[in-house]
Amino acid sequence: MDTIFLNDPSYLDLDDAYRGLPKLHEIITKTSNLQEVLKDMEKIGFVAIEIVDMPFDRDSWTIKASKGKHGPCRFDGNTAVYKGCALAALDDDLHLLPVSQNIRVCEKTMKVLSLPAYKNFIELKAKDQEAKAENENEDFDFILGDLYNLLKDLNPGNTNRKMLFYPGPFRSLILQDGTLVRRGKWNAVPSEYVDQLTGKEGFLHLEYSESEPPVFFQEMYIKEGPSTLMNELKLKKQNVPEFLTDLTALNSVSKPLKHRLLKLLDENKKYFVLVGSDLSDKLGCCPSEEVTEANNLVKKGILNAYSEPDQGESCPLTFYSIKDELTITDTGFKIKFDTTFRKQIRERLEQSPSNSQRLIKWILMAFIIISSLLAARRCYELQTITPAAAKFEQLQPLIDGQLQLVLFHNEKRCYQCLQMEEMSRFVIESLFSDDLKSGSVVFKTLTIDDPINQELVEQLGIFAAALVLFEFDGEELTYARILPKANELYRDDAAFKDNLTNELTEILKSNE
Repeated sequence: MDTIFLNDPSYLDLDDAYRGLPKLHEIITKTSNLQEVLKDMEKIGFVAIEIVDMPFDRDSWTIKASKGKHGPCRFDGNTAVYKGCALAALDDDLHLLPVSQNIRVCEKTMKVLSLPAYKNFIELKAKDQEAKAENENEDFDFILGDLYNLLKDLNPGNTNRKMLFYPGPFRSLILQDGTLVRRGKWNAVPSEYVDQLTGKEGFLHLEYSESEPPVFFQEMYIKEGPSTLMNELKLKKQNVPEFLTDLTALNSVSKPLKHRLLKLLDENKKYFVLVGSDLSDKLGCCPSEEVTEANNLVKKGILNAYSEPDQGESCPLTFYSIKDELTITDTGFKIKFDTTFRKQIRERLEQSPSNSQRLIKWILMAFIIISSLLAARRCYELQTITPAAAKFEQLQPLIDGQLQLVLFHNEKRCYQCLQMEEMSRFVIESLFSDDLKSGSVVFKTLTIDDPINQELVEQLGIFAAALVLFEFDGEELTYARILPKANELYRDDAAFKDNLTNELTEILKSNE
């Protein structure tokens, strides 16, 4: 396909062109409104954006860009190294690349960084070269924090400066003294850096009558945090249902997320930032276990999530704050710390189980697994149960042929059964709402250790959390089956919901 050319494009023109382009193909635009077009291209998802022609009268700028990546993402051991003369570079997919460090990248990012625009700045190392990544997690927030720690004690002072224009292809650069450089802008840079920046980074001497003050990353980072490197972020709170706070979800967070949360509390930060997509998003860019964990804490009423909509196919960037603390306004972030809730989160995170508690945990896990296996075996016997032997008052079917999905749990609720209940309710209420209204499908919870349920529990042969399907003829139970995969998939939101949806759909169809 030939390169697309556009003159003075609107946002819709650029968006249409992006959708019609094959991945990694180029577009060239001419515009008199440089800043607006750059902002639109970034929002739509173009990458390797660079200004390739700067007219003297500045009436018609020429911008070259490429369509970004799309489709599922996987890590194959590839790494990228920024070899420029700045301290770090931020690309259009929001990968933060410190100079001379091997940063792990997915195979899609590898292809993007292979574009001609990055040829003089990026060295790519395939997996067969055994390049060890300094940062295995490609962690935007932590890398940014390391750069701040490196620069926070520097005082650039009254260094002589010159105005240089930065044409790209990176969105932002952090220079060795902390000067923050933006693409498409005149930037006040130290005079001693001019030769390097013009010779190696492509900066340009363009006439500029005004004198702009330098912007320093270390100062901006204190005020704005990780959003310092972004241009005009338009964050919106993610639209998710309001959930009651469940601090028990903090019991099982991974070490990286626990470390991040404690740092948020220790340093009184407003938020932390993660780049990547939820594992449940099959087409997401740069799938991240930590993003998935953080999203779970949003569902558990512990965090709020904020993101910028319409980011094309770029790696999503999400800001996470303590629930109800952060407000987005036209002038930036407003924060109102909830010291009581922060204290509760810290206390939960700092609970360190003793060796005996760990042993008990493993014994319980083994017990649950064995119980699930026994229950699965028992369910096949229940499928042939006779009506006369299966009349249970607590199930109370209201209509003939009713299908009941019942979650059995112990009186002391565990993380597993809470997850199973939340996801089961979602499936029933959102995907089988008509059946729920008609009464043909019902969701219930029953307590395993309640004496009234003893006979039913013994018939089922269950000892721990279990999800069971029941079908009735009148008031008599004619069919019962434990869903063993529910216990296997409770940590995988999408897989659990898919499996349960298929189970319910199949049995409803068979009854038609």
